[in-house]
Order: sequence, then structure tokens, then C-alpha cells
Amino acid sequence: MLSLIATTALSAVLVHSAPAIDRRSGPGVFMTTDINWQGKTKYFPDVLSYGKADNGCISLAFYPDLVDSVSSFGPDKGLSCLLYTTLDCNQEHEIDTSHYFGPITWPGVSTTAEWSNPKYLTFSDSQAGWNYNDKIISFLCVSSNSTIGK
Repeated sequence: MLSLIATTALSAVLVHSAPAIDRRSGPGVFMTTDINWQGKTKYFPDVLSYGKADNGCISLAFYPDLVDSVSSFGPDKGLSCLLYTTLDCNQEHEIDTSHYFGPITWPGVSTTAEWSNPKYLTFSDSQAGWNYNDKIISFLCVSSNSTIGK
């Protein structure tokens, strides 16, 4: 009889226990090494918290297959990203930090024409005919609700 009472009590506890809730990761960035989303792929989840130790800058130095090889870059909806040709998003250099590509929002850039589109270039880069394809070494993303870049 005691066993029946214990089993019934345990069943009641199991039925009324709240289900575990998993925290969803935030928006991320998808990139590939070839134009039109081809080649090697990498997805960086939850980029808003990923680079907090480096003021939001995410360096590709730890991903040698991506350094100077990104040809398609797509942030998830809700992100706005700037792309840089330096390891630290120009944060450590005494140089003109206006040289960046972006801001890039969903669906991203994946064609040769998009990588040299004046819409994403600073004025001086646009005048020089700069193309950022295969030149990205770091990137910085913020919520689309934030102001970034131009």
C-alpha cells in the first residue's frame, strides 16, 4: 500500500513539473568563401554577445579558411553589420576608421557587384573603385534598431 501511495505522489509531481525552457540564441551571421553562397560555410550564432570581450568586434583570425576569403556575408534579420579589413575592426589603429564595408543587413551580400556597391562603401572607397570581396578579416554587428555606420 505504501508503494502505491509513493508511486501516485511521484506521478503527481512529474505531471505538474514545469518543462525546461531553453534559451534561444540571438541572431547570427552566415558566410561562405565563394560568391552566391557557395564554397566553405560558417555560421556565427548569437553575434551580439559573441564579441563582447572585444567591444563587439569578431575577428576571423581563429578561422583561417575565412581570412581574406569571405565572398558571401549574410546577417540574420535584426542585425546590422560593418565589415573590416583589419583584425580588430579598426579599434586598435590610429588610422581613418571610416574605411569599412556596410552596414549590411539581411539578406546580405553575395555577388561581385554587391561587394563594390557604392551603397555599402565609404565615399573615399567608392571613389577608388574599392571591392571588399575576399578582403574581410573582422566584423561588428549591432541590433538593427541601433545606429551603426553611415
